[in-house]
Amino acid sequence: MVLIPEKQQNNINLSSLEWIIGKWQNYTEKDIMEEYWYPILGDAMMGFFRWKKAESIFLYEFMLLQQVGETVVLKIKHFDAKLEGWEEKDKFVEYQAWSSDANKVYLRASDTKHTPWMVYERIGSNLMVTFYDISGEQTDQYEFHS
Repeated sequence: MVLIPEKQQNNINLSSLEWIIGKWQNYTEKDIMEEYWYPILGDAMMGFFRWKKAESIFLYEFMLLQQVGETVVLKIKHFDAKLEGWEEKDKFVEYQAWSSDANKVYLRASDTKHTPWMVYERIGSNLMVTFYDISGEQTDQYEFHS
């Protein structure tokens, strides 16, 4: 179980999340996952994720970390192998930066139908993406290498 910060931190800047920039990979016997984060351009950092399960693409994600006032918002659009969107045309999954430090950011889902917490953490040359339920119990985790 992880201790989720109770109070939202003010003044989270996009530039404080530049440690996420890069090409991140996770290769197993059957799956290939790749996540790319590009440098800040304007008020946003763009990211791309793809997941190949067995012999075919399972999922693509287009991601945007964007400065919105005094915080950062993560917006995600999901697509299947045929680029058919999972969300409605004008909808996306949204997480708001809740708390961050030098190499870790807690993101809180804006909609209760999504996993409540997502945490990005850089540990050396690895990037961990971990999901937690409302009580702080881990529900999923992905480890990427640069």
